Amino acid sequence: MLHLDFETFCEIDVREVGPQTYARHPSCEVLMMGYAFDDEPIQLWEPDGPWDIKLPRRVREHIASGGLVCAHNLEFEWNILAHVLGVRLDYAQCRDTAVLALRRGFPLSLDGAATAVGLPVSKDKRGSLLIRKFCQPRKPSKNNPSIRWDKYDAIKEWKEFCDYCIQDVVVERELWNKLKSAWPTGIEQWCYEETLRMNERGIPFDKPLVQKTIKFIEEYNASRIEECKSITDGISPTEVGKLTEWLNAEIAIPNIQRLTLQKVLQQEKLDPQIEEVIKIRLEQGRVSTKKLYTMLRVDSGDARVRGSFIYHGASTGRYTARRVQPHNFQRPTIKEVDEVIKKLENEQFDEIVKQYQDKTLEAVGSAMRGFFRAPPDQLILRADYNAIEARVLVWLARQKEAVELFHKGEDVYCDMGEHIFGVPAAEIKAGHKAGDIEASEQRKLGKDTVLGCGYSMGVNKFLIQLEGKGSDTIAGVSLRRTPFDRGKSGKQHFTEEAWKLASKAVYGYREKYDKVPKLWAAVEKAAKFAVRDRGRTYRVNKLISFRMVGNDLVMKLPSGRKIYYPYMKIAKRENPWTGKVEDSLKFKFVNNKNMWIWEYTYGGKLVENAVQAIARDLLVYGMYNAAKMGYDLIGTVHDEIIALIRKIRRLKKAVKDFEKLICLLPP
Repeated sequence: MLHLDFETFCEIDVREVGPQTYARHPSCEVLMMGYAFDDEPIQLWEPDGPWDIKLPRRVREHIASGGLVCAHNLEFEWNILAHVLGVRLDYAQCRDTAVLALRRGFPLSLDGAATAVGLPVSKDKRGSLLIRKFCQPRKPSKNNPSIRWDKYDAIKEWKEFCDYCIQDVVVERELWNKLKSAWPTGIEQWCYEETLRMNERGIPFDKPLVQKTIKFIEEYNASRIEECKSITDGISPTEVGKLTEWLNAEIAIPNIQRLTLQKVLQQEKLDPQIEEVIKIRLEQGRVSTKKLYTMLRVDSGDARVRGSFIYHGASTGRYTARRVQPHNFQRPTIKEVDEVIKKLENEQFDEIVKQYQDKTLEAVGSAMRGFFRAPPDQLILRADYNAIEARVLVWLARQKEAVELFHKGEDVYCDMGEHIFGVPAAEIKAGHKAGDIEASEQRKLGKDTVLGCGYSMGVNKFLIQLEGKGSDTIAGVSLRRTPFDRGKSGKQHFTEEAWKLASKAVYGYREKYDKVPKLWAAVEKAAKFAVRDRGRTYRVNKLISFRMVGNDLVMKLPSGRKIYYPYMKIAKRENPWTGKVEDSLKFKFVNNKNMWIWEYTYGGKLVENAVQAIARDLLVYGMYNAAKMGYDLIGTVHDEIIALIRKIRRLKKAVKDFEKLICLLPP
């Protein structure tokens, strides 16, 4: 095993563009490489300059012979080897301690993972200062026009930098030795390698269309800013303090945060000019349109977004994404997506503004997926698993009648609507197809119930979730008592009718799918038994099991893959529903802010983890079958698999074959 770590210089920031674009940049060069074979002493290689790309002989021979290579976030080292040093590392040779950290539920960073594991060594935090000095451009001055520091400018700090590089290899190697038993095998090894391949292939996008759209957005924003200034006597919508003061002179408003402004627009009839200023402010800083700039930034010259996907990014094993993040593209809020794209292509910007007015940027954001386009001789092929988590849940709970409904292709949402409203499912289905508003609302609530109530969600959370999806009503009934109740938790902030309907949905689900609540209880009971009775395995439904391994609770899935809950223990906690102090499951967890914190879990949440993990395993098996038959995978978003195919005459057959392949079940 070769352990290595590169330190490099480049005029662009790897955090902003990703290792694929970074390594392809002409200014990228290797400053040093720390490396070691197995447990041998760590060595340092310092090239004489950017022209010196010949690695040490033993390193070259090791890679050429197919030897394993390990680094933390190895995708960076892979790209430096390939695009700076001209050395091609086979994906099967790759080992990554960041992958081990993710699979074990630890923080992704090297220092975070080392701390979580309790290593006696830790990553040198002074390194970040040295990286900024030697790896990034400096601002030239009158006395020193150079855009960078080299080792002769700061000899003492360069020596520290060398030590830092060596220390990184020390920590990475210790982490590998500690966690190597968790390295993926079989189809999981393939999945890791395929992620590297997908990230290298990249997702093609229409660069001219993106450039035209950015031009339009900038022109539109400039005109709206000027419009705001003309109304407010020169105040820009981005000047938070001044704009808040100006609005307070007209209406009472605590701040100009998005939620507050949305409430004000809903609350009362406003002066047209005040209303327009608020709408302009709300338009600014839309995340969806900012992705266009990111697409151009990460492009390495061939109109491809590379390096988007993170293998096992979530603790359940599901993929996560970075930079452009196709996982969180805005859901379309308009039907005329193709029409908007066509007008953007033809630069018919005035027509878009005329049609959508203050919803212009929302319309552009709705069209974002259309900016991903295949080259002229290829097509992008997408296939999505329909309601896969809902299906897996009732299968795992052995809710046979629900499994049968899915198997027959029945509309389970109409079936749930019948249970909630007492209206026959066939009548709801017919009305929905005919465009009847009431029937469509009944089906929608049935859908929200089937997809949202499987993990012990209560009434309050169910209503908040509906609101989070953009709904102001539930089956035609207003959610909130007043606009200023929006975003607040508790029965008193919802209308009585909404609370009653949500209660019928939540408890109706538990009544109709009665084995699902039993599964929550059984899973929590098994997990607690496993924590208390270390060394013994506790099974649920013969499909999943729990066992303590060291300090971690391990959930074993039907595929044989494992989910880890680090440092799991039983802790006393007040039950938020009953008010009683009870034994609860508590473990260390990486939250959405990348903080390593203590977190409580419970039966419903553990079931959610299991369901998401099983659904993910089915998706990976589908990816495996498609790739095996020659489909070039370029990504996966939620429950969707995306591939590039050549334009061929028998396109319909290729699509059907793809769908059949990804629906094959594991043995």
